[in-house]
Amino acid sequence: MRLIRLCYVLAAGLLFHFQASAQTSQRPANHLENRLKKLRPATVGGLAGRNSQQTVSRPGRAVYYSWDPNTQAWSTSPGVETYRYDSRANLTQVTYSDSTTNAPSIRSTYSYDTQNRNTEELTEQWTATAWVPVSRYTATYDAQGNHTQQVGQTLQNGTWVTTEGYQFQNTYNTAGVMTGQIVQRFQNGGFVNEGRSLYTVVNGQWTEVVEQEWEAGAWVNETRYTDIQWADWAALQPASYREQRWEGAWDDQARFTHTYAPNGTVTREIEQATGPGTWELDARLTDSFDNFGNYLGARFEEYRNNAWVIDYEERNVLLYTATNDVRRSTSQEYDSFITGAGFENQSRYNYSNFQSITLSTASAVLLAQASIYPNPTASAATFTLSGLPDNGPVQVQVFNQLGQPVLTRTTTPRAGTLQTSLNVGELPAGLYLVRATTSAGTVVKRLVRE
Repeated sequence: MRLIRLCYVLAAGLLFHFQASAQTSQRPANHLENRLKKLRPATVGGLAGRNSQQTVSRPGRAVYYSWDPNTQAWSTSPGVETYRYDSRANLTQVTYSDSTTNAPSIRSTYSYDTQNRNTEELTEQWTATAWVPVSRYTATYDAQGNHTQQVGQTLQNGTWVTTEGYQFQNTYNTAGVMTGQIVQRFQNGGFVNEGRSLYTVVNGQWTEVVEQEWEAGAWVNETRYTDIQWADWAALQPASYREQRWEGAWDDQARFTHTYAPNGTVTREIEQATGPGTWELDARLTDSFDNFGNYLGARFEEYRNNAWVIDYEERNVLLYTATNDVRRSTSQEYDSFITGAGFENQSRYNYSNFQSITLSTASAVLLAQASIYPNPTASAATFTLSGLPDNGPVQVQVFNQLGQPVLTRTTTPRAGTLQTSLNVGELPAGLYLVRATTSAGTVVKRLVRE
């Protein structure tokens, strides 16, 4: 049981590390960073929402119920959450209220930069007459879009005081691929070294990652992920890799194999090293999504007596509206060591007040000045956008039909015109969305890969 839990953390952590290092510079299992990442892209409760080219659907309200295991019933005094969004459909505010009195208690307000990156989460408490700031989390980014700092602060005597945080020192090669990252943790009023990641880049892709810890004034090897093969480098989806521990030399610990379903579901098989070059099946981990990109849950299995046995599972049971918005999400949990053979309810959200958000007028004006050629294409296409009010960096992303980013470019316009080449030749044939996030708004265009 303990080994399985450890393997799960390692597998999930490494996948998260791969996906986050080049995108958000986050490390796994950190409360602060999870808080800052949880609404990027900003949605509610992991719901993908119903999207078209220039219109998105989002819930405006949710009623929250908790499950009482003693009475085997849902709470009789549910909470209420109300949601507000900006013109880019980012979640900008959540207010928590009592369902009986409608009295508010807490609200969180989210801010974003022109690249649609979450820069602040402000938490306030209602004091019967006014909202009073309590805490906030802030984030800054480098030119590649990776974090340079994340801090948590509390308001003390009218001044924001840092209580926790991380700083990131990122290095890149000339192609913009990360080659190193030093992580410093906030401690005793300053930032001190905590960890370092060293990336080996071959043909523009990571083939090895070495993790080190700061001990007694020096960097010490801890873990190495090697023989990395990629299912999709652009989406940072590894196909397989080995994990090794430093014991005076690198020693094999586990081997991981990842498979990806078209709807985004990811399955990871973990083999445990039993000797030099020998392996045995140990665990399997699955994160599931529906065909709209909504998260359905995670299953952790152990391989025993030549069969897979569920050790732990958490799942979201979803009900949909006629237009495929999620109207109810029920969270359930199964633990073979606690709940026995069945799933036990945990929480339930009933969503309502759905709203269709048409992206800002500025975006619509820009849309007329955007083009993709050739389209359809079998290899590469050039995305051009003119009429930009400034020459600030613009992030251009390509999304598949599940809403997953498969290609990202950051380009600086010249004289108000942006032009960048999108190499989609290695992507599967199908329909894709190209999104450019500018200071004047967001532009979305369709691209067909033949």
